[in-house]
Amino acid sequence: METGNYLYAAIVLVGILLAILGGGFILRWVSDRFGLARLGQGRRLGIVEVTAVDPRRRLVLVRRDNTEHLILLGHQEATVVERGIPAPATTEGR
Repeated sequence: METGNYLYAAIVLVGILLAILGGGFILRWVSDRFGLARLGQGRRLGIVEVTAVDPRRRLVLVRRDNTEHLILLGHQEATVVERGIPAPATTEGR
């Protein structure tokens, strides 16, 4: 290849990289502008932890808003072991 072909390939490569970076910035701006970045935040319900008691039963710690509930799940039954447990303050963003 000649030097001109290498220069052309390098310019095209830089252009493609700039287009990808520019597209990323535009997508970030659009999501911030129209509030699309907040869609996954503010979830009210989640499973904090699950542990097996035996092969048929599991303890599940469920968080709703800022309250946790401990539930024992069996084969065809569910028993609330404890309700209204205050959720600990975390910095993890759960």
